[in-house]
Amino acid sequence: LPPGRRVGQPNPQLTGGDGGHDMNHHSLARDGVRLLGRLEAVEDGRAIIAADLAPNLAWSDEQARDLLRSIDTLIDDQGLDAPAEAWPTDLFAPPVETIPATTLDLASAGISNVIWATGHRPDLEWAGLAFLDPDGHPRHRRGVTDVPGLYILGLDWLHTAKSGLFAGIDEDATYLSSVITATA
Repeated sequence: LPPGRRVGQPNPQLTGGDGGHDMNHHSLARDGVRLLGRLEAVEDGRAIIAADLAPNLAWSDEQARDLLRSIDTLIDDQGLDAPAEAWPTDLFAPPVETIPATTLDLASAGISNVIWATGHRPDLEWAGLAFLDPDGHPRHRRGVTDVPGLYILGLDWLHTAKSGLFAGIDEDATYLSSVITATA
């Protein structure tokens, strides 16, 4: 991809089970999931939560609308014979009610396990190696960086649109294993 083109943007999460269905923060909230902002820290049994949930949810909805607009535009530009499909009503629904929690007592909330999802914006600064561009994205060619022995796998658009998905990681892993084997 050209620099800056959808780099670091999340792939849409699509389902096909039982004819397909939407699963997003709107459906999760309807199903009783308590949505909170980004976890900043855990101190003395309390989760410190950023007050960024509302703007993150608004951003998520706008990303979904942008994707649907781009699909509709492609269909129009290419003159494709595709049936019209209504956009999900959630994209026009009022914002999900957010709780501006800044701390959460884990024991009081009955939380004994945490599933850590790294989110949509990878932060690789922790590696402390000179392989990131000024925007924090790894510089690589098909997952091969300029740092000897450092390879990247599983990122969106590593090589193809499916690189960041389970369906595509095998092709990237096969390629990288051949590169590693050839340099060993």
